[in-house]
Amino acid sequence: MTLQPKIKLEGISQQDLQPIIISWLNHQPEQIERLAHSDKPEIKQFLSQQADAELAQARTDDLSHKARQCNKSTKNLIKTIVIFVGALTFSAAPQLLASGAARGPLAISAGILGGGAATFFVEELGVKGVTKKRRRHNSLSAQDSLENQHSAYPSQNQLVDFYFNAQKVRLLQVEGENLTTDFKADLAIAGLLSVVEGATAFVLILPAGLGMAFLAAGFPVALTWAAILFQSRHFDFAEYCADLIKKYEPFQPSPEVSEEEARQVQSLDYSFKYVAEGDKTGLLKNLDMARAYFDICYADKKLQQIAKHYIHELNELRLQLCEQLKHLEEQWVMPEIDIAGSAPTEEQNLDEKLKNQKAEWIAQKTCELEALYQEYAEMITFKYEQQFLVWQEEKARAQKMFTR
Repeated sequence: MTLQPKIKLEGISQQDLQPIIISWLNHQPEQIERLAHSDKPEIKQFLSQQADAELAQARTDDLSHKARQCNKSTKNLIKTIVIFVGALTFSAAPQLLASGAARGPLAISAGILGGGAATFFVEELGVKGVTKKRRRHNSLSAQDSLENQHSAYPSQNQLVDFYFNAQKVRLLQVEGENLTTDFKADLAIAGLLSVVEGATAFVLILPAGLGMAFLAAGFPVALTWAAILFQSRHFDFAEYCADLIKKYEPFQPSPEVSEEEARQVQSLDYSFKYVAEGDKTGLLKNLDMARAYFDICYADKKLQQIAKHYIHELNELRLQLCEQLKHLEEQWVMPEIDIAGSAPTEEQNLDEKLKNQKAEWIAQKTCELEALYQEYAEMITFKYEQQFLVWQEEKARAQKMFTR
């Protein structure tokens, strides 16, 4: 039996095309070498679009649950508590400096302000550094995942290399900044400030006992860094994830597929199968004949579809007409009758007259509706006749190419 193309015309979506495009990656290298030079750019274009779509979907799925942010008021409350605790605990060194500068009464105020400022900078730099580190780790994980998928893919050929390289390039374009960002400086400065303040508090509180010294120095530092990790995870990194999802939105495929795009993918798939498997019946002697055979089959499908749609649309129009005719009697409005000067014996003649008027009105409306139906039917017929002629010409052109 001649190699038959798989053609779908109606209800086709991206989900229908994706398996077809992905199947191109599973061919052997020697089969790919047989591809026509004119087909390779189009195949790579569809593979590139599919690679972008798959990467965008994978990154969106990974980032979505990480992009859930807590309430902003919670963030402000945590920041206020941390700075307040830090202002009270880490005010020792600033107090000593203020005292040494002979600022006696201002020493406590200066100490609180200095401690609060130090805690603020530790918190800001810490959140910034930790968030940068999270971003880098997340992007590196995505990059490593692509490398692993590439190396573990069942088939290894130039199209597989092209497909995964396209994803790697797109990942670098969107997230490349994360892979080169420097987070160590921010964390080093924040850590150094925490050590200095903690050590100073430890030394000054040590006369009150070792336990008190450790508590006074360790608790605020631990609280600050716990707040840093919480804010980074639930606010700054979550906000970054939400922004990154938006950056991938342009690469998400549209659910709708144009008829031309669907035809092109199915045609390329058939050409690919021909050069990979050949036609055992001998009917298709070269790629041009295979392409022409696909176009003939496609045109036949379109002609069948046009006939089906034409009959369906005419039937729908006829059903509408029947429905309108069915309700004509209900729509008739009986005219008001002036009985002044009329005898009761005249009522029978009056009823007969009304029945005749009603029958005439219904007959008139029926003629109008049928004339309108005929007009619409002629328009529908003309529309489908034009479509039919186009695809008859397309089929004739393909048949000419097939027999040439």
